[in-house]
Amino acid sequence: MGESRIRRIEAGSPLTERELQCLQLAALGNTNAKIGQMLYLSQDTVKGHMGRAFRRLEAKDRANAVYLAVAQGYIKAVA
Repeated sequence: MGESRIRRIEAGSPLTERELQCLQLAALGNTNAKIGQMLYLSQDTVKGHMGRAFRRLEAKDRANAVYLAVAQGYIKAVA
């Protein structure tokens, strides 16, 4: 387990850096395909990151995951 991952867990975030990146980009309205292009990942990999984030946040869907991530301070709200 990487040092940054350990610090993130100690800081209280159950989400990996990639999950946070995917959620932040989803909050901006990007599709999984677009997020994949932006992060140089396959769409399936993005889908996996998003699915794990949903489970960790106990979210019902994409919008709920973004809402919970913002409400819990993991990502920034966008206007």
